[in-house]
Amino acid sequence: MVRSAANLNSAAAVRGVSVDEKNFELEETVSMIWPIGLFAIAALGGVVMAIMRFSGRELPPMGLAVIHGLFAAAGLVALILGLVKFGYSIASIAALIGFVGAALGGFYLFSLHLKRTALPVSLVLVHGGFAVVSFVILLLGVFVLKP
Repeated sequence: MVRSAANLNSAAAVRGVSVDEKNFELEETVSMIWPIGLFAIAALGGVVMAIMRFSGRELPPMGLAVIHGLFAAAGLVALILGLVKFGYSIASIAALIGFVGAALGGFYLFSLHLKRTALPVSLVLVHGGFAVVSFVILLLGVFVLKP
């Protein structure tokens, strides 16, 4: 059965939602997949580096640190672009603030890495904690806390 836009709009109107609103919600959710995916890849690198640090290695490989930072930065840019295009919620703003905090910590850790100074475990934990909490808030905001 082929559904026309008029049929979809009338069926959606019965539920109090237009097809355009549904399409917008779907497009918004899909656009948030990019930052989620980029942050997830960055998190994998971060976990590997954290395990290395907790195992006694003072510095992770520079290439891994750079790739981790690039994916995290790309995730931050994708998140900002999504918020600019589709608007924002309290959860998305909280996630953004947390990711900016994680980024600032990451810049500091990277500066230590460039100086070949051992990364303080406490700072690695704080940096990772900000990122993990922000990631969970972003996931909740996209998939659970829909208005």
